[in-house]
Amino acid sequence: PQDTDLILVMGGTNAGFCMNQEELGSMQERKPRTFIGDLDELLRGLSENYPQAQTVLVTPLPNVLHDILKKERDYLLPQSVLVNAMKELAAEYGIPVIDLYNSNLLDTHDAAVIYNYMPDGVHCNAEGYTLLAEHFAAELIRMYEVQGRTQEEAEM
Repeated sequence: PQDTDLILVMGGTNAGFCMNQEELGSMQERKPRTFIGDLDELLRGLSENYPQAQTVLVTPLPNVLHDILKKERDYLLPQSVLVNAMKELAAEYGIPVIDLYNSNLLDTHDAAVIYNYMPDGVHCNAEGYTLLAEHFAAELIRMYEVQGRTQEEAEM
């Protein structure tokens, strides 16, 4: 809806399971049908079409399945390459990032995380989604508090 006030964009997990350098694209070209080109188009469109909304980009969780696939598929890029591209584009648009990749939250390199929260190694169960939602809420509160302090300082 046009009165949307918060947009969360989480991505990169599935792309990471199959992406090579050509499919990633480049920050310079931003060609359509590349990860960087399409993410650039999405963020630009959200900024233009929802100027009053706060858009937040969310990086993928670190995933052991990606590491396993990378051993079988030498063309796969490290997850960090996608994360860095996401963060760079977000910075260009002034969009905050919830960086799950570097958060140490629900990292499936830990067998206990798979057992307790992500049985298939990729998708959360109810308890995992609860943890994820609580993390999102805490990060959003922190962002809004920082914005509030920044606005107060600007008004002084």
